[in-house]
Amino acid sequence: MAICEGLLLVRKPARRRGLWAQKWATYYCRLFDLSITVSGEIPKQGLVVTNHLGYLDIPLLAQFMPCAFVAKSEVRSWPLLGALATLANTVYVDRNNTRNLSLTAERMKQQLRHDLPLVLFPEGTSSAGRTVLPFRPSLLQPACELSVPLCAAHIAYRLEDGDAGEEVCYWGDMTLLSHLWNLLGKGNIHAELRFSKPLTVSHDRKQLAAELHAEVVKLSSPLAGDVALREHLEPALN
Repeated sequence: MAICEGLLLVRKPARRRGLWAQKWATYYCRLFDLSITVSGEIPKQGLVVTNHLGYLDIPLLAQFMPCAFVAKSEVRSWPLLGALATLANTVYVDRNNTRNLSLTAERMKQQLRHDLPLVLFPEGTSSAGRTVLPFRPSLLQPACELSVPLCAAHIAYRLEDGDAGEEVCYWGDMTLLSHLWNLLGKGNIHAELRFSKPLTVSHDRKQLAAELHAEVVKLSSPLAGDVALREHLEPALN
């Protein structure tokens, strides 16, 4: 049903497809019994740069904002998830073919010109979340050239019954179907999503990569969550 709806939206504006993806992301978060804490202001446009822990990151982020993603080309072939990602504005990256990076950058520019956020995972791979891997600067060039709004984010998972790094995060040589089947049987998954304040775009992509990495590391601190949550709640209380 989701794919049939998505096919009807292929030629529709990017924001409409983003709203469609947001609806189905909410459904998937419920399917995984995912409870979520969000702190900081949710971005409405520009580039969002975050750490990457696995396939659950996509519905987690899409549930809170109509957006597009930059993802590795392998995602396209994943059962069901790949079709949904393709229909929801995803820009695919073939990291084994550097000649295609210029085409990817141009597609990113097209998405960034739309009135919705584009999410990039600049680590280039997923991890168990115990650290933030170094950021690859190459795909930050479109943001440097367009001077778009920029936001950093940090994702963390906690599992009441098990090890989130091994059972929620999807990384290394894990097998998709067996990991997915195990995760669907777990339940009680908690996610924490933190957004930074709007950031200044550097016109040097290597410098920007270093600055964004430092910002995501800062967001990973337990104290950062307390500060961001307080700043998020204060306007509503005043």
